[in-house]
Amino acid sequence: MTDIYAYREKGRRPLTLLVLAACIALLWIAWRQSAPWYVWIIWSVCTAFLLYLVVFNVTSALRLTSDTLELHDGNRTRTVLLKNVDHVEFQRWTDSADVTIHMKDGRRETLSPGSVPPISVFEAELASRGIRTRRH
Repeated sequence: MTDIYAYREKGRRPLTLLVLAACIALLWIAWRQSAPWYVWIIWSVCTAFLLYLVVFNVTSALRLTSDTLELHDGNRTRTVLLKNVDHVEFQRWTDSADVTIHMKDGRRETLSPGSVPPISVFEAELASRGIRTRRH
């Protein structure tokens, strides 16, 4: 078992850049075709959000040590003590998964799909630290 496992996902992912380019192209088409106002609003909001991701490089990460799990999701960082974790549940939808950490006292922590490493790797790291996992 490695003592520390870390995973980090940048905000400037290739897919984000590709979709940003597509939104800019759609805005250009809207300008050239004199699109109605509601088209401008939709594509402008999408473009603004993607620009935010690219400019501020919002990262998602986790760091798993022998006794803690540190979660970093955008601007918020939180720490979970592994001794308080009952089990971790993976809800698989498509290429990513929703991950819920169930605590012994009944509380739940939800991880964003972007901050989770591949399920098989994360599951193995949790198992090596004695944390039960469930898949659905």
